[in-house]
Amino acid sequence: MFTATKHIHVSYGHRIPAHGSVCRSPHGHTGRIEATCAAAQLPAKGEQTDMVVDFGFLQKLMMDVVHAGINAAPIL
Repeated sequence: MFTATKHIHVSYGHRIPAHGSVCRSPHGHTGRIEATCAAAQLPAKGEQTDMVVDFGFLQKLMMDVVHAGINAAPIL
């Protein structure tokens, strides 16, 4: 089994209104998102020869998911 793991970092803001500390005010964090792909065999030909996954494709896919949902609105 072959695996490949890609990490991306995203920044986001939120607040916890009922919290008794500074968390009740808007503040930000940086989060790490990880995706792991696996393949029983590596392709012998084509664009992804000897690759589990093209990291450029995987990074774009991950960022598209982030921007489509998680990054669409503040987390309140």
